[in-house]
Amino acid sequence: MSLLSKKYRHISRRLTNFELQHDAADDSFISEQDIFGDLEGETRPRKFLDFYSEQGIKIAMERYGYIKELKRRGFDNVIFKIDTHDPFKHIFRAYFDVEHPSHLLAELFVRKKSFTANPVFQSDIKGEAFKFLYIEWFTMQNPTIPFSPNRQALPSQQHPGLGMAKQALELFIAICARLHCDGIMNIPERYHNAAIYSRRFSYFNPETEGKLIALKRDLRDYSLADISWAFEWKCILSQEKRQVVKWFPDEQILSVRKIIRDYFKSKIYNERVAEAAGRYHFMMDKEKFEKKQRGAGTRSRFIKSEIPN
Repeated sequence: MSLLSKKYRHISRRLTNFELQHDAADDSFISEQDIFGDLEGETRPRKFLDFYSEQGIKIAMERYGYIKELKRRGFDNVIFKIDTHDPFKHIFRAYFDVEHPSHLLAELFVRKKSFTANPVFQSDIKGEAFKFLYIEWFTMQNPTIPFSPNRQALPSQQHPGLGMAKQALELFIAICARLHCDGIMNIPERYHNAAIYSRRFSYFNPETEGKLIALKRDLRDYSLADISWAFEWKCILSQEKRQVVKWFPDEQILSVRKIIRDYFKSKIYNERVAEAAGRYHFMMDKEKFEKKQRGAGTRSRFIKSEIPN
């Protein structure tokens, strides 16, 4: 069964490689840049993920409905920019009105990453080499609205989100299919990233997956923001030893290929997850957490939006 919704499958099938790769600079067989760039030791700009042109990205954003969604949120003039100077980290950014950090709507650091499977138990995929779309950094934000009691700031978050995470994930899956990647990978730097991704992603290591499940179980009375800030403030403790628990970054994967999905569905993987979840127990250092909350005040939790005129 396809991971893409019917709408996205339909749009993806109708988008041609030519549309996504073509750029205005490609219209001439030999450009001035081709001639003099070669003489000066320069090369033409790389395409995004070695496939998409900037013009192709704009076409995709239009067809998939992102421009329409952004207009509905009040952003009529959206500017898309790509930066491919670093071959190991391609960057996509979207701005409204002007290309300025204060007008940033979305930022993505991404690359294709090779991954050799080395499970902690015997598996059919042991030693297999896979290619993933690796999301190193991704944020979507609305700089025009402030945080509020109902919309708390998360660690590292400068502005409230755009409310388009589901659509963005669909786009990443479509990119995977287009580029023949085996799935999407990220290594969450904070709890809230892992918790949000866990709706569709699983940790490759069942031990880490079990720890995350135990965290959600034991701290279910706290909000996503509270738990994430608690990690920042060293307020998450192990129940057994009352020691501070550090955040545990690890590979989290959404698989496009059946062979990897079968790994996550396997009896032994899920037994290992359940065993780890039963072994880990966490608690909040309430006194320290409440003290940190009072000290942070509204600065960290309800940051005001600052857009220059």
